[in-house]
Amino acid sequence: MLIALYEMKSRPGREKDFEKAWAEFTDAIYEVRGSLGSRLHETDTPGLYIAYAQWPSRSVYDAVDCLLYSEAQQESRKRMKDAMESARTLYLMDVCDDRLRSDVMPSTR
Repeated sequence: MLIALYEMKSRPGREKDFEKAWAEFTDAIYEVRGSLGSRLHETDTPGLYIAYAQWPSRSVYDAVDCLLYSEAQQESRKRMKDAMESARTLYLMDVCDDRLRSDVMPSTR
């Protein structure tokens, strides 16, 4: 399993736009590219987010084909990018031990 850790900064005043588009495009990545899902975290710094995504393998992660996304999914990606000031991949990490529980329902705001 591969974990990708990202840092993203929304444009000032565009936080909700970013969050909505991130959720839509993350669902598209799950559906089209075979990710295992992702979580978005808001930091104490306004507009600064950390996200991590799980992938079944590095080869699935590396198999990027944006042409597979529908027009609506591509529009979500564009809206997410438009609402972002910056984005970068902090780490790509192979899981060496997994103690994260998945049988507990995540809480949302």
